[in-house]
Amino acid sequence: MMEEYRDELLATVASMYYELHQTQQQIADRLELSRSSVSRLITEAHDRGIVSIHIRRSILRDFELEQELIAQFGLKDAYVLQVTPTVENGTLPDLLGRLAASYLRRVIPALAPGSSIGVAWGTSVQAAVRALPDHFGQGVDVVQLLGGVGALVIDSPDLARMVAAKLVGRHYDLHAPALVGSSTVCDMFLAEPAVQEGIARARAVELAITGIGSVQEEASSFLRAGLLDNSELADL
Repeated sequence: MMEEYRDELLATVASMYYELHQTQQQIADRLELSRSSVSRLITEAHDRGIVSIHIRRSILRDFELEQELIAQFGLKDAYVLQVTPTVENGTLPDLLGRLAASYLRRVIPALAPGSSIGVAWGTSVQAAVRALPDHFGQGVDVVQLLGGVGALVIDSPDLARMVAAKLVGRHYDLHAPALVGSSTVCDMFLAEPAVQEGIARARAVELAITGIGSVQEEASSFLRAGLLDNSELADL
């Protein structure tokens, strides 16, 4: 009988708190309990399964892995896409882009006016940029982080300009290719004042939108752009 009474008390407190949206103090006053007792009862109701919480999400996240990454590497935040067996490989870039965009929509509007963000290039970056809404933040400059390839829609200048348009901000190009054929050519570009200015701007950004790249043939943007061949990718 005591257990039945306890379960009924837990259900009563949980109903008042979750269904009637009463405060813990209101529940305490009605049931003649202390507020701390009500708090413990709410926790117990959840722990014993009397209360179950279902959260509907358009994008599934692995919150447990996020917390592990934050703790392990001292991160400020982490968003991890939860991939289920029903998710098709073709939809992964879209889901990843939407998840990244949800983070960017939270942090970019909080940047101080006059701040700058950097945009690299690649499939994942493109997906994130496409998922960003128009006019969601203003007064933020956009800097191209990587040299261009000139052959892909995911080229850095194009993506950086897209972000600048959505932020109604200024855009700064990096006037150099992503890869060159020799260290001599590289040094020539690095000696150019316009390139030096672009690199300085890139180093000063508050936030960088960039992927980590891939060495898998089917996923390599560098391979699709013709900047690397299969043997070079294999060496990497």
